[in-house]
Amino acid sequence: MAEVMKVLSAVVKRKRDCGGCTVCCWAMGVEAIDLAPFATCPHSTAGAGCSIYETRPEKCSQWHCSWVADDEFLSERDRPDRGGLLFYPIGRFVLPNGNALEKIRMLKCQESSPGAFAGFRSDGLFQRLLKRGYVLVLSPYIEEEGATTVQIRVPENAAIRQYVHRQVNGG
Repeated sequence: MAEVMKVLSAVVKRKRDCGGCTVCCWAMGVEAIDLAPFATCPHSTAGAGCSIYETRPEKCSQWHCSWVADDEFLSERDRPDRGGLLFYPIGRFVLPNGNALEKIRMLKCQESSPGAFAGFRSDGLFQRLLKRGYVLVLSPYIEEEGATTVQIRVPENAAIRQYVHRQVNGG
């Protein structure tokens, strides 16, 4: 996963500033500073961002929010602190599909506000992303430690569906 993030860091361009959003500062978890997911980072200031931005841990510097990086499918109201959903790339794969190569782009969607997946806007947004060929890994908001159920949504594409099925089922 670290290698994937390094490759993505070189490719991803910032199209927006975070503004006052600091969702990534508490939703992700960062081992380098002993920060568990959904715990408040001691270096994060609400509305202002990271107080150690220039010297932040590698995980933070290589991590990319899809809202910051892509203004094509996520609007201003989809900013993670407004929409309750934090999107970030977790991989790009190329599959042989007959004589062509099929790109698979995977996005993780972390629910940063309880119940955001159930909102009418999230389903429409998920459908738009699936139509664009994204594989979505949906992870619910976690209020306490324990097992969570992650959903995987796959676009209507036989090669992508087959690939994801093999990856999930180990075959």
